[in-house]
Amino acid sequence: MKIHIIFYAVIFVLFTSCASSPSPVLPPVALQALTNQLDIDLLWTQRFGNGVGDNYLKFQPTSYNNAIVYLDHTGKLFSLDKKTGNVNWQRDFNLPVSSQFLIFENKIVFGTSQGDLIMAQIDSGEIVWRKKFNSEILSKAAISDGYLVINTVDGYLYGLDVNTGNQRWFYNRTVPVLTLRGSSSPIITNGIVLSGFDNGKLIALTLNTGRVIWDTTIALPSGSTEIERIIDVNIIPIVKDDLVYIATYQGRLAAIELTSGKIVWSRELSIFNDIKVDAFRVYVTAADSRIWALDRKNGATLWKQDALVRRNVTGPVLFHDQLIVGDFNGYLHWMSRKDGKLLSRVQIGEAVVKNNPADDLNSYFDTHISKVGNILSVPIIFDNTLYATNRYGDVHAYSSD
Repeated sequence: MKIHIIFYAVIFVLFTSCASSPSPVLPPVALQALTNQLDIDLLWTQRFGNGVGDNYLKFQPTSYNNAIVYLDHTGKLFSLDKKTGNVNWQRDFNLPVSSQFLIFENKIVFGTSQGDLIMAQIDSGEIVWRKKFNSEILSKAAISDGYLVINTVDGYLYGLDVNTGNQRWFYNRTVPVLTLRGSSSPIITNGIVLSGFDNGKLIALTLNTGRVIWDTTIALPSGSTEIERIIDVNIIPIVKDDLVYIATYQGRLAAIELTSGKIVWSRELSIFNDIKVDAFRVYVTAADSRIWALDRKNGATLWKQDALVRRNVTGPVLFHDQLIVGDFNGYLHWMSRKDGKLLSRVQIGEAVVKNNPADDLNSYFDTHISKVGNILSVPIIFDNTLYATNRYGDVHAYSSD
C-alpha cells in the first residue's frame, strides 16, 4: 500500500511539537524590517471560490481569452477580467478536483481525487469525454500532436487520444511505500515525453508509442527509515538548449542530456517545488526554503538566500530582473536575480507600504493552524502583471517596476 506524506503537514507537526518541548527542529525565520526598493502596486483583489481549501494542492490561475481563469477544488471554474478582477462568468462541474487544470484550445482538462480525467468545453461546461483510472490524479496533463499524457499517483503514465480519451499506451513503475503527496507533471518536447517518478527516476519515452528512450536515476534512496528514503521527483522537468533540468526530494538537482539521458552535472539538494531556468542560471527553492541560483552550465553556486529559511516558500517565478516567491504567512518576496538580494515584500490582504515591519512569529502557530495566509502555488505572470493566490482562493494582481 502506498502512503502519501503531505510535506506541509509534516513540517507543521514538527514545528508545533517544538513549541511545547525542546526540539532540534526550529520554527520559521522571522522576517526582518525591509525598505521596499520597488514600486509595487496592488491592482485588484478577488476570490476564486474555495481555492484548494484544506488540501495540499498547488492550483494556479491561467490566461484564456484575455481573462484570468481558475478552477477550485470543488469544480467551480471562474473567469475574471484581467484589468479589474470582475467576474466574467462562472461554471460548476461539481467534482473533487485534485490536479492543476490545462486549457487546450477551447477546452479544459483536469483530474479528480476519484481518478477521473475530464475534458470539457470551457464556454458551455459540456463534458467532451471522461476517462476513469484506478487512482487519484495530481499531475497536470500535457498535450501535443493529438496525444494527451497524464500521470496517476499509482506510478502509471498514460498516453491518450486527445479527442476521445482512448488509451494509446501506458508505462508504469513500482511506487515506494512512502511518498510525498504530489506527482511530477509530464512534458512533451519534439515528440519526446519526459516524466519524473517517485523512485527518483526521470524517464524519456516516444510520444506516439510510449517506448522508453532512456531511463536515468537522479537519486538513490538512503537512510534507515522510510521517511529518510523518500526521493520523489515532484517537479516539472524543464528543457533548455537540449538539457533537461530535474530534481528530487532528499536527493539531487541535475542537468541531463535530452538525447541520451546522460547526467551532465548534479548537485546534492532536496527539492519538491518547481524550478526556473533563464539563459544563465537555474533558480531553485530547496526543501528548507533556502533559495539558490546555480550556473546553468555546470551547477556551480552563484548565490544563496537564507533569509526565508523554513518559511515553506513556493517555487520561484521570474519577473523583469527579479525572482519572486510566496510563503506560509501570505508574504510575497522580491529579490534580485543577479545576487539574491531581497528588494521588496508585500503581504496578500495587506496594503503595500514602503517599510514593511517584520512579521510577528509569536502568532506563528495560530497563523499556521488557520492556514489563512498560506501561499502554496507559484505566482504567475501575464501581460506584465503578477497574480498570486493563497490557499483559500484569494487572488491579488500586482504591477511592479
